[in-house]
Amino acid sequence: MILWGLETSRSQGETVGQILYYLGLRLRTDRASFDDRLEIIPREELGRPRMDVVIHMCGFFRDMYPNLVDNLNEMLQQILALDETDEENYFAANTRKLAQILMKEQGMDETRAWEMASCRIFGPKEGEYATRLTDVVKKGSWKAAEELGTGFTADLSYAYSYRHRGEAAASVLKHQYENVDYISQIRNTWNMNSPISIIIMSFMVDFPRRWKPEGRKR
Repeated sequence: MILWGLETSRSQGETVGQILYYLGLRLRTDRASFDDRLEIIPREELGRPRMDVVIHMCGFFRDMYPNLVDNLNEMLQQILALDETDEENYFAANTRKLAQILMKEQGMDETRAWEMASCRIFGPKEGEYATRLTDVVKKGSWKAAEELGTGFTADLSYAYSYRHRGEAAASVLKHQYENVDYISQIRNTWNMNSPISIIIMSFMVDFPRRWKPEGRKR
């Protein structure tokens, strides 16, 4: 999921609502404060698995909606602690798998591995607001669509977890991409020549060759 600050405002939070739906979350209606209005939909009521979501946000979203970043991180930890099977909770299943990989391959201690494995929100480093793609596309200084994808992910590979903000986490993001089947961004307007449009179209064209979703947790 791709989150932009202005588009979130224009769509009245539709993209955030989409994320909540995938994760099996909803807004509470019996509280006055927004900060504690999210709750988990019980699996019996949900009637389907909780999906896994990787979120890319721009710097404007980060600064415009810091409460949403905190709320989502808090709810992700609650979802992780649910007594649900891998087939009922894809987010928890993928997090458990990645935590083991990070401990084994990168030597992270258990606390650190679980924090990074459960992180799903990535964006530019603190103080930055976008990617270099607009300038690259305008100058025509790229030869293949893969270069745009690499630049996009490099600029937005900083993790915003429940403990840290804007921490370089390219290797973690690479592992998270292994569970991605679809890219989604809600827009009021769409420009097929924009950098993000080119990246999405490149991903869609290359999708059948690179991704084999059979048997994977979504």
